[in-house]
Amino acid sequence: MPPLPVVVAIIVTLLASSPVIVDSVDASLGGAVVNPDHGVLYSIERLGERMKEGIVNLTSTITGYHPEDYYCECAEERLGELMAVRNRSRCAHLAREYCELINKSIELCRARNRTELLEFIQSRLEHHITVLEEVHELVPEEAKGAIELAMERSSKCKEVVREAIERMKRVPP
Repeated sequence: MPPLPVVVAIIVTLLASSPVIVDSVDASLGGAVVNPDHGVLYSIERLGERMKEGIVNLTSTITGYHPEDYYCECAEERLGELMAVRNRSRCAHLAREYCELINKSIELCRARNRTELLEFIQSRLEHHITVLEEVHELVPEEAKGAIELAMERSSKCKEVVREAIERMKRVPP
């Protein structure tokens, strides 16, 4: 039997790669976005995301792939899931997660003076608001409040990001 650290390393590697595995399944299913409607498959993907978040936090100084990059990527995924999910009662939860992720990314960018990522986020926020408006038309009444809150927060984020970029460009490095 292999030593315990080897077994743990194998399990961590498998779990961390689960989003990649699930994305491969996505591609084989015709490019469908794995979302909460997919039950266990979605749970595996989200477990892998949490593992990958920990790995990103531990290795960002070595790899150059920082948590704010990862949170931005995950926010984009939640937005895709919002559009793909058939069970519209799940939209409120996805909208809240989207807001949390985009806010984490923005805060870390501001703290680390990551102007280029803030500019990318700024360019995506208008698209995010458009997607949220489309989703708002499709969700049941009980989910509309969360979608409206996500639209409002996205609008506020646009302003915060714009101000942060202006401030960073005025201050020499």
